[in-house]
Amino acid sequence: MATTGSFCGKNWDEHPWDLLWKGRWLFARSSLVLALWAVVSYPQSIDRFLSGSLSSVLDALKGGSAREFYDTRFAAYLAVATLLIVTPGSDTALVTRQALLAGRRAAAFLSLARVLMKGNRSMMKIEPVTLQGSLVRLEPLRLAHAAQLYEASRDPGLWTYKPVKQPRSLVEMEQLIASVLHSQQAGACLPFAILSLERGCAVGETRYHSFMLQDYGVEIGWTWLTPSVQRTGVNTECKYLLLRHAFEGLGAIRVQFRTHHLNATSQQALERLGAVKEGVLRNQLIMPDGSYRHSVYYSIIQSEWPSVKARLENMIQR
Repeated sequence: MATTGSFCGKNWDEHPWDLLWKGRWLFARSSLVLALWAVVSYPQSIDRFLSGSLSSVLDALKGGSAREFYDTRFAAYLAVATLLIVTPGSDTALVTRQALLAGRRAAAFLSLARVLMKGNRSMMKIEPVTLQGSLVRLEPLRLAHAAQLYEASRDPGLWTYKPVKQPRSLVEMEQLIASVLHSQQAGACLPFAILSLERGCAVGETRYHSFMLQDYGVEIGWTWLTPSVQRTGVNTECKYLLLRHAFEGLGAIRVQFRTHHLNATSQQALERLGAVKEGVLRNQLIMPDGSYRHSVYYSIIQSEWPSVKARLENMIQR
């Protein structure tokens, strides 16, 4: 039976089921699929669902698991929206209001269902910590590190691939550190000063950042070291300490890295660690000189950590 009407400002003069399968109402089609999935997954609700009594469907599910309850409730609301959209002869304004209300309810319960599906697992907690090895100590970055870091950072080559300008004075280094500490207070990063145990002073900086707290992921980056300690094992031990704390202390399941597409040295160093190259995000950043940076992404995941850990420990002991 064909029907004539309008919905959301569009006129249609076709059978409502034709609208579904021609793809003109993707929302309706996907809603119907989800509704069918619900009644197949939870057969005890089929009779009540088909009778049109949404409340009785929910009552039947209250004795089941929370996931079953919310999955079906979500699908049922979507189904109501679908049926309202494709029911011929209905008042268009009323159908629109009811469909939108059903859609909002569906979205709300989908969000709740996603939380329930994750269970009661707490989010990863990132807190200041000091990490010490045999060569370096990574301690929370402070303004008091400014003078030593300024002296350590004066080689322009350290800033070639950094998305910030090189600090040209102690004041500028203090401003840079203040900006980083502000980001830390906002929960965006956890910065460390890298202290050489042999020299007794700061020789570089590194950070945890780009936190994925709910999914237990973190990025290690913004690392730089004064040239005189490069290729001395300092960087390897820094990465080891950060990775060990991430996987064994924070419970991370993924640690990622990214580097400038032209920074072959950094990419080779990450590959030596055992990090896996994942791909390139093109034109991700605009550099201080106006050039475009493509970011090359690497990662180490939880299942890879034991072998990466053994490799790093072997490198450190050489």
